Amino acid sequence: MLQSVTQTTVSKKWQIVLPKKARQVLAQVKPGQQAWVKPLDAETLLVSFADPIKEGRGLLKGKTSGTKALLEERRKERARDEEKAKRWVRP
Repeated sequence: MLQSVTQTTVSKKWQIVLPKKARQVLAQVKPGQQAWVKPLDAETLLVSFADPIKEGRGLLKGKTSGTKALLEERRKERARDEEKAKRWVRP
């Protein structure tokens, strides 16, 4: 929680810069991320939120697909089972 009040200036375009202390508290907020702004009586509430679809994009990039990994594991398992079966079969 932000312990002290910090000051910022509203630009001619109604933009503000979040002071460093506030950015440190809001470490999970990324540049370009959207947020809700709710005007209250004498204050304004800023609520950040993350789009789960955008956050998940690229999460598995470069990784083996789950299907390929499962098929590979099944192939290895089948080979192990065949080796075990060979030991039990009499010539």
